[in-house]
Formats: sequence, structure tokens, C-alpha cells
Amino acid sequence: PNGVRDSQIFSVIATKDDHLWLGTGSNGIEIIHPEKGYVQQLQPGQRFGSIPIPDDAIETLFLADQQTVLAGSNWSTLHIKRQPLLVKALSLKGRELDAFSGAFANHHSNLWVGGIDGLWRLSGVDGNEAINVTKGKPVDYRVSKLLSTKDALWVGTWKGLYTVVESDAVLPELKIEPVKDTFLNQQYITDLAQDAKQ
Repeated sequence: PNGVRDSQIFSVIATKDDHLWLGTGSNGIEIIHPEKGYVQQLQPGQRFGSIPIPDDAIETLFLADQQTVLAGSNWSTLHIKRQPLLVKALSLKGRELDAFSGAFANHHSNLWVGGIDGLWRLSGVDGNEAINVTKGKPVDYRVSKLLSTKDALWVGTWKGLYTVVESDAVLPELKIEPVKDTFLNQQYITDLAQDAKQ
């Protein structure tokens, strides 16, 4: 009776207060506690701020900081404050509000957002300044995954793997990460992970 209400789960994140946020196929976002059971559902159409919860799949969830969850659906990117609950669109200057965001990462002091329209760098979670670092660059701008490591921001795209090498310039330099298997440079990158040795 207190189980998950949707059989399609697209994304899962855990918060430090032991809650699981589940991005579902058609029932919005479900928030559960493993011991206490069901906590809350952010149902499609409900408003907890300026925009309703979308009725399409919540494909990506990201804990930007302990109070902020970012959620990517096909037609919007949500900026969700947890306490008190407040939902608004993630608004980036120069980016359409209905743009899909499929990848997020915190790297150094910047929040990075990736989607089919490129890779965006923001100054912090609530930063109003956003730059599309792939605009005008000879790289595949359709970002599928991001991974932040100590030395680099790894960018998986629809056609290969890149790293962001940050310099003192206003725009960081993007370069293709050399790999021994050149086949990888033309592949859709579905996920990125860092092993324990790195």
C-alpha cells in the first residue's frame, strides 16, 4: 500500500536525510523514505510554485546541493527547492525554457547542464549567468552524460567523449579526450562513472 505508484522509474537520487527521489515515466516525482515508507508525490499538473509538474517522463534527477534538486523531462528542466517545497523552471539566459536537460554536474564552483542544445556553464546553482560552451565549437553539442572528477569534467555526447579543460579564459577550452579505442569517439555515451582507483 505504501509502495511506488509507477512501475517505470527513469531516475533515482538519495538525499542525506535518507529520502529517495524517483523520476517516473508518467506520475511525476515520488519521494519515499526506506523505513517510513511513502512521503510525497509531486504529481503531473500540480503546482508548487510558478510551473506545474510535467506529465512526461522525469528522465534525470540531480542533487545540486542539499536543498536543490534539478529534474529534466522532455519539455522542461525543473529547479526544485526542498524546504519549503518550491518548483520553478531552470531559466538560463539564451536557452529555451522547454529545452531538454539530460545531464548535470557540479564541477569546481560551477553547475554544468547538458542537453540536446549543448553544454551550459552556470555560476552556482542559482547563478543567472549561463554560457553555452559548445556554441560555435567543432564538437557534438548533444550532451548525454556528465561526470566531474578532480582533474576534469567528462562530457558524454551522442557521438563521443570529450573533456572540459578549464583555463583562465572566459570560455573553457573543449577538447576530445584521446582514447586508445577510436571507435568510442563515434559512439553514443550512455553513462559515465569513476572507478575507485581514480
